[in-house]
Amino acid sequence: MMITIDVKERSPYQVGYSIYDIHAIANVERPVPAEWIVNDGTDVGEGYVEYARPLILGELTPLMVNGVPKHLVLNRSAYRK
Repeated sequence: MMITIDVKERSPYQVGYSIYDIHAIANVERPVPAEWIVNDGTDVGEGYVEYARPLILGELTPLMVNGVPKHLVLNRSAYRK
């Protein structure tokens, strides 16, 4: 399983999170839109910057538990027998 970020709104930027089976999406090609690539393929345009800006600026802050991102915290009680 893997956690994905689902964009709910662009302005103001809002996201949600989902869990997906990694086997269903890991090797699926998702091409970058051609209009995002400029200067003969050597740079990205404003479309990409707009799409990625929240990630670049760090607006997506992970939920933390005792200084560790929540998705990395092992729920040990779920594994006890």
